[in-house]
Amino acid sequence: MAMLMAHEGRSPSVHPTAYVAPSAALCGDVRVGAGCRVLFGAVLTVEGGPVELGEGCIVMENALLRGTRRDPLVLGWQVLVGPTSYLTGCRIEDEVFLATESRIFNGAWLGTRIDRIAADTPYCSGKHKRHGVSVQVLIALVGGQLLWASSAPSGSTHDLITSRTHGIVEALAKADLRCWADAAYQGAGGSTPVPFRGRRLEPWQRRHNSTHAKTRCLGKQTMVTLKGRRLLRKLRCSTNRITTIVRAFLVLHHAGA
Repeated sequence: MAMLMAHEGRSPSVHPTAYVAPSAALCGDVRVGAGCRVLFGAVLTVEGGPVELGEGCIVMENALLRGTRRDPLVLGWQVLVGPTSYLTGCRIEDEVFLATESRIFNGAWLGTRIDRIAADTPYCSGKHKRHGVSVQVLIALVGGQLLWASSAPSGSTHDLITSRTHGIVEALAKADLRCWADAAYQGAGGSTPVPFRGRRLEPWQRRHNSTHAKTRCLGKQTMVTLKGRRLLRKLRCSTNRITTIVRAFLVLHHAGA
């Protein structure tokens, strides 16, 4: 059983899916997120400020993490802290690897593992031969609210491959939900209606495409606005931030519609 100690009226909070080794010590306002691993001999303690671990973080053996009153200690998601490292009052963003015996002090900030992506490769769209990313979104049929947005792989990644990577079609089928997708989802199967392709379509196929377009009009308008501003071509920041920016754009566009 790990040592969990209250301090200044606050006790550690550990997510049910996280693992804390028996010889690790957590003292005070320490928050351990989902899927984290705090290994043997690690110490997470507060001196007036909290310590927060995002999802999937790993704190290895004998590392010391300390939050101060002026500078809380915050780790993003999937951060690895090497053995015997010492961190105090710093902020570490997503997907950062800290080697053995790292020393990071009060007020320091480390950006994400990918803080800037290349203009051409590997984030070059295979279709248009220019920089871009592929973000898949689910928008409510009634109301047009954003339900979900995927991470941002390179623009050369086909929409259908991205959807299968995230298990979108399978999740919708399991939940018995229908999703009206665009033509890129041809062959997805499940409960995902798509428009017919081709110039010589039968009258019933044209009617189907017309009904399909009307059903998707709210979400389509938002995505057309996003593409029209060429936002995904211009961004060169972390792909994690791109997803956040796209979500914010879609929500604000819907609120202002």
